[in-house]
Amino acid sequence: MKNILFFVAIFYTNTLSAQVYQQKMFDNSYFEATKSAQRLYDTKQYLASGMAYSKAFADAGGKCILQDRYNAACALSMAGNADSAIVYLQLAVAGKYTNYNHLILDTDLELLHKDVRWAEICRQVYQNRFIGIPAANTSLVHLLDTIMQNDQRARTRFESTQEKFGTNSKEFRDLITEMKRSDSVNVLTVTQILDTHGWPRMQEVGTEATHAVFMVIQHADISVQEKYLPMVRNAVKAGDVRASSLALLEDRIAVSNGKKQLYGTQLGMKQDGTYYLEDLEDPDGVDIRRASMGLGLLADYLLHWNLKWDVAAYKKEHNIK
Repeated sequence: MKNILFFVAIFYTNTLSAQVYQQKMFDNSYFEATKSAQRLYDTKQYLASGMAYSKAFADAGGKCILQDRYNAACALSMAGNADSAIVYLQLAVAGKYTNYNHLILDTDLELLHKDVRWAEICRQVYQNRFIGIPAANTSLVHLLDTIMQNDQRARTRFESTQEKFGTNSKEFRDLITEMKRSDSVNVLTVTQILDTHGWPRMQEVGTEATHAVFMVIQHADISVQEKYLPMVRNAVKAGDVRASSLALLEDRIAVSNGKKQLYGTQLGMKQDGTYYLEDLEDPDGVDIRRASMGLGLLADYLLHWNLKWDVAAYKKEHNIK
């Protein structure tokens, strides 16, 4: 379900605008209910999470935000309830869910891969991607799909490998080596595309493919990130990259340069495998800045890594007046 530190978040222009439109149809009780369901998922209470999502949908008269249907399917799959998970995925497909690469790489859904209905779900989601882009550059889409899958394949095993073997294990080190090797190949391909073609347009390749380009830049070394940062900013203005992705990249560059991050997107990892929030500029204003970039509350974000956000405690710990 979730995209750990190395991926995002998952999510874009036509998808994002549709979700913003959907959000206007719901009151606060729906969002509180789905937040509660997400927290249950984050604490590995998968069946309770799936049931909480189901209740939220029922209380809203059967309506829901599309991503929440997908999240419910993930929770139910992790709980071992394949039939209910498939039903929610089918409903997401009918609602024009488009995130094909995330679907096929999501380890939450591995239970469903042997189900006879899985292949049809994947086929329909792939087709959904091209709604609104009838003149798609399919060869470029296929190339960027491969890049995205190579970028994420090892990263989807990051958390489970860390939990099972620990950060000092051979298995974990091998996984990091695999990620670095894949990143080095991807960055050569993507920078060649950018230098000769420019940033792929949304109407040319769709949301996932443009996001694949961003992911590679985000996972490249600092010199590549800084070189293409102006291009990312222009792509945001053109509607081809979401502002939340730009926030992530700007934070990553700041932290790499020993500066404080603005949006609180960057976490570090301690020797024991636990996470901490990298240094943050003006902690009092972080949620205002996050909102301006389309990001949710910092407290909700940090919960994914079992961290609690207390601005007063943070300021005291960092000696901020």
